[in-house]
Amino acid sequence: MENLAVTSAPSPSPSLINTTTGGARPNIFAIYEREIGALTPIIADELIDAEATYPEDWIIAALQESARQNKRNWKYTLAILKRWKVDGFQSVNKGIPNGRAHSPKTKAQQIADSNKDVLRRALEKAEARNGE
Repeated sequence: MENLAVTSAPSPSPSLINTTTGGARPNIFAIYEREIGALTPIIADELIDAEATYPEDWIIAALQESARQNKRNWKYTLAILKRWKVDGFQSVNKGIPNGRAHSPKTKAQQIADSNKDVLRRALEKAEARNGE
């Protein structure tokens, strides 16, 4: 019998320190592992692509926000980054995500508010009639 050794091609492991900024600051790979979980080769490629599209500070903040929201996955983090690209980075309006004081109302919320107004006016009219 032959002994077959299973080996995998060596994958480049990212360093844990980002030396391009001049400081000993963890890079996005280390932060991903700390905030989200195990780093797979596919996720490493996605992080490299994200670095080409978004500033490193955005990626780090989005990873931390994902963890804070207990949504520890890359797709959620990427959705945050895409939203910030459209609406503006979180620090634009005094640290409020998306630069907005609150999220816009959904169509269902708008309808519910409209229905509340209609009911309130109907009750006021009924009370006015009963008070005469």
